[in-house]
Amino acid sequence: MTHREIFETGVGGSDALKQVIDILAANGDYCLIGGMAINCYVEPVYTEDTDFAIAFDDKTKIKKTFKDAGIKVKDNRYDMSIFVPNSQLIIHITTDERYKNFGKDAKEHMLFDEFKVKVASLENLIQAKTWCLEDSCRKASKQFKDQADLCRIGENYPELQNLLPKEIRIVLKEKSEEAGMEF
Repeated sequence: MTHREIFETGVGGSDALKQVIDILAANGDYCLIGGMAINCYVEPVYTEDTDFAIAFDDKTKIKKTFKDAGIKVKDNRYDMSIFVPNSQLIIHITTDERYKNFGKDAKEHMLFDEFKVKVASLENLIQAKTWCLEDSCRKASKQFKDQADLCRIGENYPELQNLLPKEIRIVLKEKSEEAGMEF
């Protein structure tokens, strides 16, 4: 199965995702963040949600654009949740100011080998996942996923391990020593 087929089977909505990407791209600087972004750099794992960072100062305009396209928008404390009709896909668009400049370093990738999307740099993804780990209000299950995502980056990009949180570097070192590999 292709990555898109797996995504369609589990969530459905790659067409909806493309629609959201097109709306974001038409309205300013954006980039994919979170697990799906990490999947663009390393072997993908299943995820049901998709996260974006935007640099739009006028969030009212982007919300109206989504609503005009028949897409429901719900404001949350640090993000907007986007619900596309006929899809179980959950899309979060962060409104946290710390992510505002992520789009400047983003690189274009092919999502599902079908359409282009701007994806945050690995350095920015490491920073974002580190912020998530430091968030005391975040669910433990989400933090374990964040740790796994950081490990996936560290295993595939050893040159970036110095950017990882200390506890992740320790885990990677211990696992590589157990396997008889050089860290």
